[in-house]
Amino acid sequence: MYSQYDPAVENDYDDIKRKGNILDDFKRNDKDFFCVYRKTNNRKNPIKVEYYKSGSNGTSIRNAITGERYKGLLVGSSDEDSFFKVKICNGETGREGVTLFYETPEAYERHQFLELSREAKEKWLNKKK
Repeated sequence: MYSQYDPAVENDYDDIKRKGNILDDFKRNDKDFFCVYRKTNNRKNPIKVEYYKSGSNGTSIRNAITGERYKGLLVGSSDEDSFFKVKICNGETGREGVTLFYETPEAYERHQFLELSREAKEKWLNKKK
């Protein structure tokens, strides 16, 4: 017997593909979202790094990896001490640098494919206390 497959009918793969496109559209329309390609020492091809920057003073701190906004935690306040803060000023995002907030230095390392010194991590831990 023949299967009842009809290629004109949508299937699960089409749903997954469409959801991926919708997420990409959301990212593209977010003025604080950046996608860059970087070369690293231990990889042959450039790697894709996507991140969300936080806004100016008085706006909600934003997770650099997920884009989640932390309501009530503000840029420019002592709330910043709870996060590992990084300023990217290498020209990837235009003339002005961007500020990124990570929950831990290790999250920054994993996300940016870098390794921090132990001293940098200890300095952050002491500041957080």
